[in-house]
Amino acid sequence: MKFDKETIIGLCICFALLIFWNPIMTAIMGPITPPKKEMKTNYPTKTSPGSSSLSAPTTESLKAPESGKEPAKTVENLKTADGKPAADTEKSSKAEEKINLPEIPAQSISNDFISFKISPATASVSSIEFKKYKNTDKKNNIVLKQDYEPGALSFSATDKLKTTNIEYVKESETALRLTRGFKNEADQPFSVVQTWKISDKYTTDYSVEIKNLSEKKLAIDGIHVSAGSIIPIMELSGDYFIMESLCINTCLDATVASKSYSKTPFEEHQENAAKWISVSNKYFTCILKPETPFKKGDGSMLIQTIKTFKDSKGQDKPYSSLETYGIIGKTEIEPGAKSVMNFKYFSGPKELALLKEFEPKTTEIMNLCYVSDSWFFQWYIWFEPIAQGFLIALIWMKTFCGNYGISIILLTFIVKMLFWPITDRANASMRKMQKIQPLVQEIRTKYKDDAQKMNTKIMQLYKEHKVNPLGGCLPIFLQLPIFIALYSALNGAIELRQSSFLWAADLSRPDTIAMIPGLDLAINPLVLLMTGTMVIQQYLTPTAMDPVQQKMMMILPLVMLVMLYSLPSGLTLYWSVSQIISIIQLLVNKKIDKNEKSLEKKTA
Repeated sequence: MKFDKETIIGLCICFALLIFWNPIMTAIMGPITPPKKEMKTNYPTKTSPGSSSLSAPTTESLKAPESGKEPAKTVENLKTADGKPAADTEKSSKAEEKINLPEIPAQSISNDFISFKISPATASVSSIEFKKYKNTDKKNNIVLKQDYEPGALSFSATDKLKTTNIEYVKESETALRLTRGFKNEADQPFSVVQTWKISDKYTTDYSVEIKNLSEKKLAIDGIHVSAGSIIPIMELSGDYFIMESLCINTCLDATVASKSYSKTPFEEHQENAAKWISVSNKYFTCILKPETPFKKGDGSMLIQTIKTFKDSKGQDKPYSSLETYGIIGKTEIEPGAKSVMNFKYFSGPKELALLKEFEPKTTEIMNLCYVSDSWFFQWYIWFEPIAQGFLIALIWMKTFCGNYGISIILLTFIVKMLFWPITDRANASMRKMQKIQPLVQEIRTKYKDDAQKMNTKIMQLYKEHKVNPLGGCLPIFLQLPIFIALYSALNGAIELRQSSFLWAADLSRPDTIAMIPGLDLAINPLVLLMTGTMVIQQYLTPTAMDPVQQKMMMILPLVMLVMLYSLPSGLTLYWSVSQIISIIQLLVNKKIDKNEKSLEKKTA
């Protein structure tokens, strides 16, 4: 490559972009300001005096626990905020208006993988701790807070209900039972028993039992059961990401519908029957699966609110929070009878094996190749099965090689070997095009004033020399889905999170080894290696382009360096290994061509 004036100017521009990219983008886009108002959900809130989840209690007693059972290990009657028993119904109504919520300690149930903090006051899960996953500081476990009311795995209704009594029983380290007494507007008493029991690694059995304690038929409208809320992985755990897949998924018959986050809040009623509903970000998900699907017409709610946090400079930065809950329309219960609703709940990492074990269809929420709801990116989703296949292969390889970095190298090598014949054919076609390029140029010069005749002559030349002008592009185009799928698998795999290889401490983040003082610029060796191999590959690749086009193509790796400098090290490792193998293939082809030419001279 000749370093003339134009080339040097191009290099200077690329390096300037590399250093000043972030300030330039900030200047162009401007600061992002949060919306003035936050979208409100339909859940009962602290200001709802008729809330079934938050109403203050009265002194009316609840039916005693079922006979024949061992006395509760932990039972506490509900008290008002000042610690005194509620006096009577009239006084408790006044307490509701003043939002005097009961002060009852939160209860925890846990196993070796997750821990639920359950609030007896709201009768819901207020936070979920993932014990096997640390924040980016590697000190504290990731905690998914349900920072809205009533929270995950809750029970609430649109009817105005008055809480009369509440008690809880911690049956074991993994199970909690909460019993509440209610009265509706018709003064009909009934009880609601909620039970949470962690049954497997990340799976919880949840049940709601409603018993009619009156002598008349009981009707409850609009029961809501929440699957919880989730926020982007950056705000949840501090993880770096290129493409966030924050979305709500709903299983409708044989299809899974997705609703991704947007710049503006939304509140959408999904009326179709839902077999399960979920919220998920790049690495984690919460899935609610009712024993009986939510009926058509009742369906589920899909909600996005905009929240803010303080950045390092003390400025408010907005982020999206997605919530979803299922709706059970009208429930009627005969006097003395009861209605029981059972649910399965998954709250944990988006690992293919875990999701498949919970419910095979939930593997579609992996969203490795999901970008947004935009029609422009819908074609991208077709690569999802291929990406999941690569992820399975990557995990399997790690079982015997012991490291995900080595697994990436092995997987890349296998894929390149499978496509070696196709790439070889493409390279051969480009070499043929390169050989006849002087003849093509002569035709272009001779018939420059007659485009039709020029094209005819060029096609005749291709036919005489048995050259296919698309022979070099088509094989590369066929490899594009594989490249996109493998790229997506490595970008979205939680297995690579905080997994180290050589100097890269985390394959899901850039492999920064130092910072350049004064410039605040990271030194990422793998992306520099990727750029270097890209330059070498372009230099060795046969081309039919003129010198000016070749010069522009040689600048392309530097442009890619600027754009992809913060690429996760798992992806740059894959890209670098892939290009090293391509370089070896080009050198092998060059050696074969040289031997063939020598043989032709000898025979001549």
